[in-house]
Order: sequence, then C-alpha cells, then structure tokens
Amino acid sequence: MNAGDARRQAIADWLEDKKPDLASTYRAATSMLGAKPDAGHERTRILLICHSMREVMNRLPTAALLGKGAASQDEVDGYVPASVQVRALPQLRIDHPDMDLTQEAENVPVPKPAAMALSRLIDTASYEDRRRLSSLAAFLTDDGNPKAPAVKEWRDLSEYFVRWGHLRDKSEADLPTDEELAAKIGIFDDHVDAMRSAFFENKSLIEDILTSANRKTVEAQS
Repeated sequence: MNAGDARRQAIADWLEDKKPDLASTYRAATSMLGAKPDAGHERTRILLICHSMREVMNRLPTAALLGKGAASQDEVDGYVPASVQVRALPQLRIDHPDMDLTQEAENVPVPKPAAMALSRLIDTASYEDRRRLSSLAAFLTDDGNPKAPAVKEWRDLSEYFVRWGHLRDKSEADLPTDEELAAKIGIFDDHVDAMRSAFFENKSLIEDILTSANRKTVEAQS
C-alpha cells in the first residue's frame, strides 16, 4: 500500500467512526477514481464520483459535531424545510391566477397568502443557510469563524462537486480529468486530515492529563 492509499484508508476509517455510510460512500468515490471507465461511460463515472463526494461533504460536519455533542438534530418549532415550501408555491398561482409579480412598480400588490408564503420562505432559507454555515464553521475551525478561509474553500469545493454531480441538458465539452478530480478530493482529504490530527492531539493531551492525575493519586496514597 503506497502513502496515498494509506492516507485514504486512514480517512475512511475515521469516517467510519463518525458515520459508516460516509465511509462507504467515500470509499466508493475513491475506488471509482482509481478505475478506468468503459468507453462511453466517462460522464457517468464523473457524476457518481462527484455526487458521492458531495454527499460526504454535506453530511460530515453534522455527523462529526453530533459525535462531539456539539450539534443537535432538533429543529425550531414549526420548522418546514424550504424545499417543502417551494413545492407548495404552484398552488398560489392556482389560487390567485391574476397575481402579477412582474409589474414595473416600486411596490407590487400581492395577495396576503402569497406575501405570507414568500415571507416564510425567505426566513426559512436564511435560517437554513445560517445553520449550515454555523455547523461548517464549528467543524472546520477552533473558534467557529464562518469567514475563515477553510470555510470558503470547503464551500467552493462542495459547489464543484455539485456542478459535476448532476447531468445537464447540454453536453459538457470539457470534462474534468482524473488529475483534476484527484486534486479536488485531495483538498477534502487535507481538511479531514486536519480534523483527524486535532482529534488525536486532543486525545493525547487528555490521556497525558489522566496519566498525570493517576500518578499523583497513587503517590498521595503511598
């Protein structure tokens, strides 16, 4: 096993401890990257690799924080995901067929149900974005700083995997190379390595403190 393989094995083992599904998804992505696709299946392979990495990146911060007791899956009272609210919007057009939101005026009259729906959607989207950013900052930084470079790099990387993890109506002319995909996954690996190092440093520090405390207890009892 070379150094790169050993590193990814260690990362997969760490992910296994956080959430087994993340480890298996990460292993699938890196395994596909190491295998050549059949002719004509290149885009599908890229899609599967990037979608897998996107899922790992989306789920890992919460899984890691829950493991440390620093995050909760509880939602605020009455919380309805923005995605659910969006699916209800077409009914507003049915209920208010004459509603015109494209009027060229500074203030556009809107039926109260539509105004309330829009207000709830904006508030929910803001809440979800703040929650994601807060969890990500808590995961990547010591001080929970959402403006830290690591947070921006993680979000940019996630957007890259989202882009290539979905098919487009128009075929892309230039697909990412294996070298580019390996470099992008390498950025993820760098961040996880930093998390792993911090964990083991803290674990070592705690063990040293406990060893010292036990030694003093024994000395006091002698």
